[in-house]
Amino acid sequence: MSATIFINPETDTSIYTLFNDNTGGANNTSVTADREISLDQLSATIDSMTGVADGDIIYILHSKYVTSIASNQLTDLTTYLKGIITGDIDIFYLTNFMDNCVNRLPLPTQGTGTISSFDFSYSVAPNGLGCVASTKAGWINIINLAEDQKESYLSAKITSLVLSEKITAGTSQPLFVFPDITKNEDAIDSLYTQYCRIEKNFGQPTPNTDNIALFWFILGVIIIVTLAWILSFYTPSNKLINL
Repeated sequence: MSATIFINPETDTSIYTLFNDNTGGANNTSVTADREISLDQLSATIDSMTGVADGDIIYILHSKYVTSIASNQLTDLTTYLKGIITGDIDIFYLTNFMDNCVNRLPLPTQGTGTISSFDFSYSVAPNGLGCVASTKAGWINIINLAEDQKESYLSAKITSLVLSEKITAGTSQPLFVFPDITKNEDAIDSLYTQYCRIEKNFGQPTPNTDNIALFWFILGVIIIVTLAWILSFYTPSNKLINL
C-alpha cells in the first residue's frame, strides 16, 4: 500500500490522476504551501495518516510536474521502493536537479519488470522536493533529524542530511518525474531541468593561457635580441672596426 501528499495539487493534470488512482486513495491528502511543504506541515500530515502502515510508501508530489510513466510502472516502483528503502536508502528522488553525477554509484538492487530500463543509483547531492518518496517510518526519522538542521527550507534540510551522510538518498536515470517547462515562471525554474550540476572549481580563477603564451613569446624575443646584441661585439667585423 502507498499514499501521496499532494502539495498545491493541480487536480486536472495526468500526473495527479496517476498518483491519486495508484496510491492510497482515501489515505491521500492535500497540503497548501507557499513554496514547498514545510517541516511542520510534513510532520502534522504524516501524524494524521493513521491508515498508512510504517512500511508503506508515502510520496510527496509538488505541483508543476509531469511524468511519462504508466500506472503499472508506478505500481512496480512502489514495490521496488518498499524493498530498498530502509535497507539501502532512506529517501528516493523521483525528480532531482543539479545532482553530483560524477560520484554516483549504482544501487545494489535494480528494478525489474516494467522499470527494468531505469538505472537506480545513490545520490550524494540531491536537490528539491518536487517528487520524493520514503516509508512512513522513514519520513518520521527524516523529520526528527531535520529538526536540528539550520536551513530554512525542508528541501535544503534534507539535502544537508544527505551531504553529511546522516541519511542516504537514491535516484534514477532517467527520472520518473520532470518539471513542466510550460509552467516556468522565472529563470530559477529552469534550473530544475538541469539533471547534473556543472563540475567546476569556482573558488580558483581559471588562468588565461593566451596571456601566458604572449608573455613567454615576448620574453623569448627579448632574450634573443639581447644575446644577438652581446655577440655582435665579438664578431670579426666588429673587431676590424674597433682597430
